[in-house]
Amino acid sequence: MNCCPVPPPPTTTRKRTVTPFEAFRHAGQDGRTTLVVRGELDLATAHHVVTRAKEWAAEVPADTGPQGSIQLDLSGVTFLDSTGLGALIETRSIALAAGRAVELCAASAAVERVLALAGLTSLFAEPAGGQE
Repeated sequence: MNCCPVPPPPTTTRKRTVTPFEAFRHAGQDGRTTLVVRGELDLATAHHVVTRAKEWAAEVPADTGPQGSIQLDLSGVTFLDSTGLGALIETRSIALAAGRAVELCAASAAVERVLALAGLTSLFAEPAGGQE
């Protein structure tokens, strides 16, 4: 005989919709390249962002002016961990090493929250010659 009642198993479960990850470059009509990232940017996916940034840096000539900058569209990022944040910082470093700027043109609430907590909100708006 049990003196304490056993609670019933939970009847509700939390469901989380996972957005499939994708990272691709899009050339706009103004000549600027946008790196669009969707889904979870974490340990399993961060290397894709860095790979796209390296491809972009290798393909875009250094003397293209503002069109040589890259815009980050992170509006579709549903989760960002420290590895994903590191990939964004590495993307910026790749651009700066090539004499170009990185601008954050759109960000989800998840991205904005992590950037704010890390104190990096303004990092992606600096010109190519800015201080780190």
